[in-house]
Order: sequence, then structure tokens, then C-alpha cells
Amino acid sequence: MPALEKVHHLLSGLPEEERKAFVELYPEKFAQTRSISTGELVGLSMALFSMGLVRLKGYFGGNQQHSKFASQVRDARHIEEAARCDMFVTFDKDAAELAEATFAYAGLSTKTFVLQRPPPEPHSPQEPPCAPV
Repeated sequence: MPALEKVHHLLSGLPEEERKAFVELYPEKFAQTRSISTGELVGLSMALFSMGLVRLKGYFGGNQQHSKFASQVRDARHIEEAARCDMFVTFDKDAAELAEATFAYAGLSTKTFVLQRPPPEPHSPQEPPCAPV
């Protein structure tokens, strides 16, 4: 599903009053009609994340929940910084999906690219995986 369509799908699940408030705060393609304030794309990214654009894997409580939230805020800040660039490059598929949706909804031309990690090289059967100490 295209990124903008994902955002429309999320918004369609909101109660009408909440959807109107969201669209008033973040009108579609708002970056094409006015200057973006510092933190505005962070807010949009966090809102899309909170609405479930990308799924959390597993259960997070206590310190894990705090750590995951802090990590998500850093991702949102990186997304905002990348909005000034031609491309957002990451190893994180979820961050790329969130960035792509944020850029598409805001009306920005920044593209996303997910890097692939090379597979680990197998160890030779004659050599131990680590050198002896």
C-alpha cells in the first residue's frame, strides 16, 4: 500500500472529531503551502507511530517501554532532519516506513532507502570462531 494511502487508512479509523483535529493541525501537503516549524515533523511522525503505522514487536513495559519511546523520539528527530535532504537512508525498515509516510503526507519530496546488512560470513570448520587467548 502506498505511504499516503496508509496515512489515509489510519485517519479513517479515528473518530470524526479526532480526525478533524488531526487534519487541522496537520493538513495534507502542509509543507508545500507554508514553512515547517521546528518539531512539527517530529510531532507528525510520533502521531503516526502512536496511531499504529508501524507495529511494536513484543510487549514493552517499565524501562523497556521508556527505552522504546526514547528510541522512537530519536527516529522522529532523524526523520525531521532528513526532510531537508534528498534521501533518508537507514537499516531500520520500520523507520523507513514511518519516514516515507511522514514525507508523503507532509508533501515533501524526500525519498527513503533501506540498506541491507550483508549476511554473516560462515566460519571455516577447521578454524575456531575466535582466536585462542
